[in-house]
Amino acid sequence: MTESSTLAALEQAPRANGEGKLYATRFYLGTDEYVMLSLPALDIPTPEGLTQSEALVFRAILAGRTNHEIATAKRRSFRTVANQVATVFRKLNVTSRVELIVKYGGCCGG
Repeated sequence: MTESSTLAALEQAPRANGEGKLYATRFYLGTDEYVMLSLPALDIPTPEGLTQSEALVFRAILAGRTNHEIATAKRRSFRTVANQVATVFRKLNVTSRVELIVKYGGCCGG
């Protein structure tokens, strides 16, 4: 499976909340609960310095995919994807998915 076909599979894969293109992700910061709505993020430019595989992970995170969903679509182990996510965070100087989405996802003035 090529990287581009893997990305296509990520975008076409059904989510637990249905086939729609708008995704809701619940997350917590301290004791506060938030719901983040996200859209597939294929048109976001990939930052310099990422490998092709890391770029795929970057775009999948922006699209709201979990590590498990990415691993399934890429046919890689969960641990491999978790390591790639950590590498992407390190290279982009972020510490969480939320920070990455705010910084690179074009929302919230990032």
